[in-house]
Amino acid sequence: MAQAPRIPEGSDRALRRLFGHPEVVADLLRGFVPLAPVSSFDRNSLQPLPDNRVDFNFNKRESDRTWSFSIEGGARVVMIFEAQSYEDRAMAGRMAVQVAMFCENFQRLWPSELLPEVLPVVFYTGGARWRAVRSLSEAASGKAGLLTYFADSCYLLLETGVLATGPLPKHNLVSLIVRMEAARGASDLVEVLASEREFLERRHPSLWSDYFTWAVEVLAPVKRPDTEGRGVESLQEGIDMIAERIQEEREEWRQQAMAEGLSEGKVKGLLEGRAEGRMEGLAQGRAEERARSLAREKGLLRRLILRKFGDEIAEIWSERVSTLDDDDRLRELSGMIIDCETAEELLRKL
Repeated sequence: MAQAPRIPEGSDRALRRLFGHPEVVADLLRGFVPLAPVSSFDRNSLQPLPDNRVDFNFNKRESDRTWSFSIEGGARVVMIFEAQSYEDRAMAGRMAVQVAMFCENFQRLWPSELLPEVLPVVFYTGGARWRAVRSLSEAASGKAGLLTYFADSCYLLLETGVLATGPLPKHNLVSLIVRMEAARGASDLVEVLASEREFLERRHPSLWSDYFTWAVEVLAPVKRPDTEGRGVESLQEGIDMIAERIQEEREEWRQQAMAEGLSEGKVKGLLEGRAEGRMEGLAQGRAEERARSLAREKGLLRRLILRKFGDEIAEIWSERVSTLDDDDRLRELSGMIIDCETAEELLRKL
């Protein structure tokens, strides 16, 4: 199933809330972390750790979630978890800093203890494939031949778009997240929730509300059903209300189209188009976020050229890349700026 776009910030916040539940983290480790030592983790040993980290200079960093757990033999593992709805090419560096700051704080507090092993995990829900490097050594030039001394910090990447194309563990809370992310529109999302309603309500009664909230506020926003001041009391009630609201919206669109004199065939086409239009609007939000990310990267590279080659070359460079929207080409250009010794050499390669 193709992956549905969504509002990035809302998605990340919702996933941070969901992965604050030990049941969800347990299903992540049990079904989606392909590392043999982790498969033997002790479910009862899961403990949340502070997500804020401060170094000796009082610089602060915060991960989305941090959990610790024990594996067979009693060894302790710490998982630093980040939810990402768009690609971040600095992720290898970000995760390396998170791991380093955790280790620094640990050694400061318990100087005589051995460090626990750290598992950095990036849970990516974006529509496009993740292409950012996974380790710092991949991002380094390696020309000096000193990569042996370079921090080879690597994170485990879990892409919901890729996971959705293969078999998923049954009755698994993270599988449900993947399926909901892959849903196309509110109707499809209702079907996914309905198929797992009993699993959520009976086995995880404390969780269904967070899944429902994520569905109606982020994945396929619909007007909140009127509950006359009370909360939705069951997932089935929530599903029914969403389905009812979808039908009300479709009827509103149909009445509007008929009032404008459209034929039944055109009305049917309008309804199908409006159903997809909601998702297209969310796709536009993702496109705008990507455009802002590209603009930031171009601005950073322009400042680098300005400092190395001067204002005139920076202006020429800006004109030539003004319409460039290829991530790979920008990555190549950033390497050229560093490698080229003269402005003439840089302009020849542009």
